[in-house]
Amino acid sequence: MASALQVVFLLCGISGLLAVASADDKKECGCPKEFIRFQSYCYKYIPLMKDFTQAEEICQQLHGNLVSIEGPVENAVVLQLIRDNNDGAVIDTWIGAHDVLEAGTYLWTDGAIFDFSGFDGALPNSGLCVEIDNDMFWNDDDCTDFNSFICERDVCI
Repeated sequence: MASALQVVFLLCGISGLLAVASADDKKECGCPKEFIRFQSYCYKYIPLMKDFTQAEEICQQLHGNLVSIEGPVENAVVLQLIRDNNDGAVIDTWIGAHDVLEAGTYLWTDGAIFDFSGFDGALPNSGLCVEIDNDMFWNDDDCTDFNSFICERDVCI
């Protein structure tokens, strides 16, 4: 199972690099109507229940990735986005962190540096993919579980 996920993440990374290499200098800026903007990123909460790989594929179709959270303010924005779409509640929601390639070494699906964590202070358990749990902290979980998710893309693509 883990090796299949490793291949998926490797292929996702390669396809992302090829897309960047083949892009021309023309960029479109702005967030689509169904996204919200915070700083230089556009965010969209997706209420569909998908496993981690399916969620990342949908985000890539929207020209982004599962959200990579780079600090406490962005974490608060993501939590508010979850609340706004669930009558004030926080439900299990995929974000783009995983440790599929090496246990305990977390990476973001978009390649951002993993230097902020929202885990509750306890060491993550045996999961491979990271969700925001209903207790508002990050939790690693089985990548095949079904959760809602948040996509993030640059304002200019």
